[in-house]
Amino acid sequence: MPDPDYGWDFDAFGAVEAGSVGRTPVGRSRVALDTWKTVGLSGATGKRLWSDRGAFECFGADGLPGPWLCRLTGTATATASGKITLSADATLTLEGFDPATGAVRWRVPTGHDGIVAMLRGDVAVAGANRLLVRSSRGRDLVVDLHSGATSQPAPGQAFWCAHANFFTIDPPLGVGAERVGSSLYGPCDAAGHAVAAVPSTSAPAVVRAAGMRVWASPSGLEAVRG
Repeated sequence: MPDPDYGWDFDAFGAVEAGSVGRTPVGRSRVALDTWKTVGLSGATGKRLWSDRGAFECFGADGLPGPWLCRLTGTATATASGKITLSADATLTLEGFDPATGAVRWRVPTGHDGIVAMLRGDVAVAGANRLLVRSSRGRDLVVDLHSGATSQPAPGQAFWCAHANFFTIDPPLGVGAERVGSSLYGPCDAAGHAVAAVPSTSAPAVVRAAGMRVWASPSGLEAVRG
């Protein structure tokens, strides 16, 4: 359940609602990345059950739901046009958690050069819960965001590359109008280059209608049969 006004993102896992809370950086271009928290709330009472450092589902920008978060350090400087500059000491670790307790189940450190893409939603996905990342050692890895299992991309494997989609809203008083989300997709390889082959996986990019697989790309709606 993303909130386009404030960027908060919540989801239900049985009797627990999990999501991110933090101070909205209104009027600030430079923000500390380690200030966000993911909390677990009782769906019945609203009582806080646990709290972890990190942004739930990486602020929801990547469109991949599940009990995972982005644990960030360092600072970022952003502009209204979407340009993000990181401090040299910025880090990002993907973490999976137990929705009932908040206990960390797995961790995958990622490389510095992929942090901006994650924050903008410019990522490559291999299905509803599998994300392509560059590891802290410089290797391409496909991470299962439900289990934390990692694997190397198969030769010639096609992904859905998400592209940052910048838009504006009619904001509440005191909140900026600019927003970004990765709602545009296109087939790509592990290096991010466009390819003709359409991935066999559909989520999160594709909907099926009238025997067609349809997705929104940067150039408009596209479709293939099957």
